[in-house]
Amino acid sequence: MPPSSFNLRPHLTVANRIFTDREEHATAFHEALATYDALRREPMILNYFGLGGIGKTALLRKLTEELVQSNCDVMYTHINFENTDHHRLSSALLQMKKDLHQRYKIPFRSFELAYSVFWKKLNPGFLPNAKESAIPFLDEGSLLEKFISELEVVPYFSIVPPLLKKIEDAFTSHPVWSKESKAILTTLEDKSIIETEDLLLHYFKTDILRHIHTSQLSHPFVIFFDSYELFYQSSQRHRGRSSTALNWVQHLIKTLPSIIWVVGSRDKMSWEDGPSVSTHQLNELPDDDCLMFLQACGIDCEDSLHDIARMSYGVPYYLDLMVDMYQKSNQSKFVVDPRSNSPLEISKKFLDCLDLNERETLKVLAVPNFWSLDLYIKLMKEFNTGFPVTAYDHLITSSFILEEEHQGWQIHPLMRKCLIEELKQSSNGYFTRRIHSFMWAYYLEQLEDTAHPHLINDLFKEASFHGAHSEELDAYVAWMMEYVNRYKSTRDVISIGQAITDAIHSLSDSKQLGPLHRLEGDLLFYQGDYLAALEVYDVALQHLLALPSNTLSILETKSNMAEIYIQMSRYDKASRLLEEIISSDSGDYVDIAYFSSFSLSYIRLGKLKLRYDKGDQAIRLYELALVHCEKGISLHPGSATLYANMGLAYEKLGEAYGAEKSLVQFEAYVHSLQAYEQAMQHVTDENDYWTIVNYGMMHKRLAEYHQDPELKDAHFTRAIQMYNHVLKKSSTFVECLEKKGHALVDYMIHKIDDADFEKAEILFRQAVNVFETIEQLSPYRASSRNRHASLYTHFSKGLMKQHNFESALSHLQQSLHLYEKMVEYTPDYIYLNNSLQRTHQMLGDVYDCLGDALQSTSHYQMSTTYDQVNIS
Repeated sequence: MPPSSFNLRPHLTVANRIFTDREEHATAFHEALATYDALRREPMILNYFGLGGIGKTALLRKLTEELVQSNCDVMYTHINFENTDHHRLSSALLQMKKDLHQRYKIPFRSFELAYSVFWKKLNPGFLPNAKESAIPFLDEGSLLEKFISELEVVPYFSIVPPLLKKIEDAFTSHPVWSKESKAILTTLEDKSIIETEDLLLHYFKTDILRHIHTSQLSHPFVIFFDSYELFYQSSQRHRGRSSTALNWVQHLIKTLPSIIWVVGSRDKMSWEDGPSVSTHQLNELPDDDCLMFLQACGIDCEDSLHDIARMSYGVPYYLDLMVDMYQKSNQSKFVVDPRSNSPLEISKKFLDCLDLNERETLKVLAVPNFWSLDLYIKLMKEFNTGFPVTAYDHLITSSFILEEEHQGWQIHPLMRKCLIEELKQSSNGYFTRRIHSFMWAYYLEQLEDTAHPHLINDLFKEASFHGAHSEELDAYVAWMMEYVNRYKSTRDVISIGQAITDAIHSLSDSKQLGPLHRLEGDLLFYQGDYLAALEVYDVALQHLLALPSNTLSILETKSNMAEIYIQMSRYDKASRLLEEIISSDSGDYVDIAYFSSFSLSYIRLGKLKLRYDKGDQAIRLYELALVHCEKGISLHPGSATLYANMGLAYEKLGEAYGAEKSLVQFEAYVHSLQAYEQAMQHVTDENDYWTIVNYGMMHKRLAEYHQDPELKDAHFTRAIQMYNHVLKKSSTFVECLEKKGHALVDYMIHKIDDADFEKAEILFRQAVNVFETIEQLSPYRASSRNRHASLYTHFSKGLMKQHNFESALSHLQQSLHLYEKMVEYTPDYIYLNNSLQRTHQMLGDVYDCLGDALQSTSHYQMSTTYDQVNIS
């Protein structure tokens, strides 16, 4: 059997080597192995819990050592949640997959394929080359690695077709796997990044169960989870801010009852409506066991034995530390201060045994989450503690220096806490902030020098952590805002959101908290998580309003909140916020951001007025928006943002003029196109997708305007191409998804009018997929729900033209079902009654064609009812 992946350091004298007083805990594990049943319906969960340093990790390590040493057939893997990467579902599953495949050659075909799609969606522009490291989620030399490496940079929407072709060619001799792989790809093709990550759990479980079944396993299968409390705290802190996959542990355990789960945690596990848990508390070691361990470590002085045993409180971590202290001191004169009456004092006393240079070096090394030899050398050069750089091997022999796989070294959390507390007391925390600033600069430099997505996420997380604790908080917040606004559409938004939340959690100064909460709200707004965004924006405003210098951020935050309220059909709240913003428009500013913010607020209020059929007021507001754009451009002639806002204002102005003013409407659309062309010439950020999306909307308007079928086709096609360009890079951009959905519906209606029913059905299927994705991401987006329901109504018109009345009836009934769901989420949508009136009218027509006079009359009456509601 392969050796344990835990790092064993036998050259150290640690309490874990002489394992004492854990017989009952080990017996519970051995009994679970002895009674293992692969056909169990309820999972077997052993929970070892106790305070920090009590020996939970040591116990789990001891149990795995016994599995290795006994050379039994038990299969196992482990996850330690001290590594925060493993708090996320995809990272933890990938680690377990790699471990199990390396140890036992378990095939993970379904998971690998699903993860391939997830990886490509998460990192849309990345293509490995000879200079890059291997693709981290595939086994070297596997067919899937070959497939992914050969794919062109055609991410998200286009990864599936080429993969399907390659799989079809490669697996002709394995039809079952070929069929299964095609099913996986088809399932994942139109899923969002979040949905795809959630499904990784299913495919991981599928591969595990297939292996158990096909190999007819009778020997146990064990998965160890250590430091579960850290995962739980993280999932609670990020709850409602990202993927539901953050709560993946319970789901995995529930769906794999044939596995023995061993979980170490500080607190007793207690799951509501979950499987039963066998809990076992780890208490302090009895004096006899402490004495036995100390004697095994070579301590034979009777007074020292009893003093150390008493002052360690029976906690293995402190026993180790006291032994280190004893061995570093003059052993014949070793005395434990009786005033050291708390465990923290033990750590401090140990530090007193070190020479000054070694002690100060440990303080510096306590600031990074982990360090490599290269980083250690850089830190010693920057912060000259006097400790010889070449004495690295001596430094890491202490029991509290832990070696972490793939990460380097780190200090035990309890000792690290003590070191950082001492460091903070020096010069009122100045040196702590200085070291964090150095680390922030170090990781920023690393970020600049890498293009590998996996490394980028890790480096960004570390950079954000250190920046949030640095002495340059204003610079850190500015960097974070620039990074998020630039990369939120092309990088892992879940990791970015978690980094923002963690930064907020670590700060207490409202000067920085306001902008960070605003940034968190912007990210949620971008993803369509409206309820969470509003909650965060409210908190942001509380902090921003406390400082007079935040006027612009306050305006932008309120404007975004108003847009959310519009999307959620809370028009009164939206109107109040926008009126409040516009009333503060003094006009005496020159900053480009003010011109942009006010012009956008005028446009948003104009949209709101138009929904209430106040066209004249809407036109006046759009004209005021144009005045602000023109004035701003005169002062800032290269502003892509102001040109984009001008294009949006002209497009909305053309909409407000309506078809009855055909000439001025067309002129407005031409001005809009010209403004967008100017914007695209001045765009400096390749990820400025808002401009591209609104530009695409202008092409949709022109498609609606033109009567020539070829011009209609050309503009609809161009709009959809622009939306697809954005979605390839930013698959969760809800605004783009909705605009694409609207374009597909209107294009479908055009094709139905032209009797091109084959093309209309293709567009219908695409639109259904888009709107279903939006409802997963943003369930309170009223306009999307309304268009999703009306899509079925419009499509039924084409079915009626083909005399397919039964199918038309089915689609209209689905339309009513979707309207019922809409009422649950957004009952106040302004066009809801119009849409229901049209659907019931169509149902009346269908039943009339089917000869069902009773149903026909009923739906005509319902249609009249909704029509009267509209009039009132």
